[in-house]
Amino acid sequence: MKAGLFFNTSWAGYLGWQWRRVRTMQNEINELKKQVKPTPVTPEGTPVTAITVLGAAAEALVPAMQKGNETARNFHIALNAINVVLFLWQIPTGIDMVLKVFEFTKWP
Repeated sequence: MKAGLFFNTSWAGYLGWQWRRVRTMQNEINELKKQVKPTPVTPEGTPVTAITVLGAAAEALVPAMQKGNETARNFHIALNAINVVLFLWQIPTGIDMVLKVFEFTKWP
């Protein structure tokens, strides 16, 4: 009987300790957030946004192109040409990122 009482008391204490960790975890998260530096806004994000917007605009022209609108077709081609240039602009940055990842990767 005493062994059962000891086990139950110990188990209740363990569960109480776990719940305390859950309640105080937000404080730990806040401390860790203070240590993280904010991500700066860089020029690399601008082309990505432009690529997305231009892609959506080019896609929006498809119904007009299906109806035979030549102006929509030309505008669609121009938007996609600008998209290709923006993709080309991203290549050097992407290669730098891949090389940086490879630098910090532990290979088997």
